[in-house]
Amino acid sequence: MPLAMHLTLMTRHGRSLFNVAGVVNGDPALDRGLDPIGIQASEALARQLAAVQIDLCVVSEFLRAQQTEYRLRGHRRHK
Repeated sequence: MPLAMHLTLMTRHGRSLFNVAGVVNGDPALDRGLDPIGIQASEALARQLAAVQIDLCVVSEFLRAQQTEYRLRGHRRHK
């Protein structure tokens, strides 16, 4: 009987506008999202993981995390 292999990947969101400003924010409603470097980093991660099947993606309510997930999963998004 072949063994099943499961791969768990964990990543942090790309650099955010608040990271650059040194602001600590715990309220998703106030989040301002990724800065240009954070966008580039999340797009680079997406290219690195393009061949990896992603069955589940758990993401917080923060815009920065959702923007990272959007780029990571891209065309693979489920409705």
